[in-house]
Amino acid sequence: MMSSLFSRCTVSIEHGQNCETRPLCLKNDVPKIAGIDIYEEPVRLYPFGKLGAHVLGLVNVDGKGQSGVEASFDEQLKGLEGFREFEIDNRRRQLANVNSVSVPALPGYSVVLTLDRRIQYFVEEAMDAAEAHWKPKGISVVAVEPATGRVLALASRPTFNPEDPGATPVMRPEG
Repeated sequence: MMSSLFSRCTVSIEHGQNCETRPLCLKNDVPKIAGIDIYEEPVRLYPFGKLGAHVLGLVNVDGKGQSGVEASFDEQLKGLEGFREFEIDNRRRQLANVNSVSVPALPGYSVVLTLDRRIQYFVEEAMDAAEAHWKPKGISVVAVEPATGRVLALASRPTFNPEDPGATPVMRPEG
């Protein structure tokens, strides 16, 4: 049986019973049970929810950017995978071998945006109010600092929750 660590750590033991579920846990926190392998998977967190969702964009299940900054800078953000090569015995134990190869992973670059979280929040609040009152098909707002050209807020409606992008209905063109 295989269990994965995502935003929760759940270990199924038998008949679907859970050993323990916590918001975040480490592989070492889970009791070792014969026949159960634990695999850690990275998880994308969006601490500000829908704020700036269109700008930040989304990644697919493989971590590849699909929209927004995630797609535009995917190559720079993802970094390089590392790897290890070694020999194992018939009990799947690593053998001490001078021919083992280990190349560490390299993290990707960071992207720094000029968005101001407070201005972004006020813009999105105003857009939500306008959307509720006028019910337009869509709204777009760009707030720019005139002296420098820095983009301080950028938003569109309708929006989506990046934690649950599938919950947003797909808009079809009319015609």
